[in-house]
Amino acid sequence: MNENNEQLNRTLKQVFDGKIVRKDLTKKIKEGANVPVYVLEFLLGQYCSSDDEDIIEDGLNTVKRILADNYVRPDEAHITIICFCVIMNIENFTL
Repeated sequence: MNENNEQLNRTLKQVFDGKIVRKDLTKKIKEGANVPVYVLEFLLGQYCSSDDEDIIEDGLNTVKRILADNYVRPDEAHITIICFCVIMNIENFTL
């Protein structure tokens, strides 16, 4: 039975390459990220779809970097609003 499961896993990965997501990785990153789960699952499917632990670790680092570069943490939101107001030359804005 174990050999059948391995064959099924190989076939699924081949047919659905980049679309299979390990839920344990989603949970691992979700605890520290303020993004929708579907965003995490998309990124994990793109960068962590492998059985190789080195590829998965590199993919996790890539996903974390993408999130850090593109999403604002709730505790930094006020800084983003202030920067936006300065760039847009908005003087009368209160938080």
